[in-house]
Amino acid sequence: MVPVLEHVAKQGLVIDLQDMFQRFTFDITCKLVTRFDPGCLSVEFQDVPFSRALYVVEEAIFMRHCFPESVCKLKKWLGIGHEKKLSQVWTILDDVIGKYVSMKSEEMSKYGDDEQGLDLLTSYIKGGESTGLECDDKF
Repeated sequence: MVPVLEHVAKQGLVIDLQDMFQRFTFDITCKLVTRFDPGCLSVEFQDVPFSRALYVVEEAIFMRHCFPESVCKLKKWLGIGHEKKLSQVWTILDDVIGKYVSMKSEEMSKYGDDEQGLDLLTSYIKGGESTGLECDDKF
């Protein structure tokens, strides 16, 4: 985060601190979960579709708690509101998560388990192998 703040200060730019902290939080979370950096926080402040998709999912989950279950099911069936947005971003989530799972599986087969360290995705893959659950690239 410091290099980004230094760049912004040198350029004399105005930034949205909430956006910057959300990007920072997203990058740190992805690093902890997958050990891969999505590069959401950078001096370019590039658009990251995966981050936007997760925000839509968070909103949809919140709205499901605000309305009765029957209303949410009706919205899903009609394809309106937050349920429509959720169905639109679901392919982005599947694609990116599938990419991370396949990259992690490839990394594990290439370097073995000793090089991995600890992250949630490795635990998920190893847990599936040890319990007999099928772990594929679709999370």
